[in-house]
Amino acid sequence: MREAVGLFGVLLRVITTLNHIGAAALTFMMFLTVSDVLLRAFGHPIMGTYEIVSQSLAVEWNAIDIEGREFFKSNGGQILPLSDAEADRWVKASEPVVAGFKKDLTAKGYTEKEVDSWLAFIKERVEHWKAQEKAKKIPTAYEY
Repeated sequence: MREAVGLFGVLLRVITTLNHIGAAALTFMMFLTVSDVLLRAFGHPIMGTYEIVSQSLAVEWNAIDIEGREFFKSNGGQILPLSDAEADRWVKASEPVVAGFKKDLTAKGYTEKEVDSWLAFIKERVEHWKAQEKAKKIPTAYEY
């Protein structure tokens, strides 16, 4: 098999590395979860399994984002942060998309109140996990 060269070769190596990281993290999380379920059957659960798996997922997910960001920047890419005013403009511009999403779901039988509660939950969780990243000093690709 021929060796991939140039940018394609670099991308292939990055993808392979990310696949290995993801496989190791997933294996760890599955092993821990299955062990917890089996031990619960005997009355000896692994305390904190949910927190460990959640934090492991956050760390691995962020590691992939960080590696992608660094790869992008090392190849001349620029990351331009949005000002608060520009971010507000994007939120306003996305309102018709969110309204269409709500309309589709209400047409499928969900109430507007249900959909609004889901969207509120998502927004609350984003803020929650940002705070957790800061509190637990989890490396992130983003600047908050």
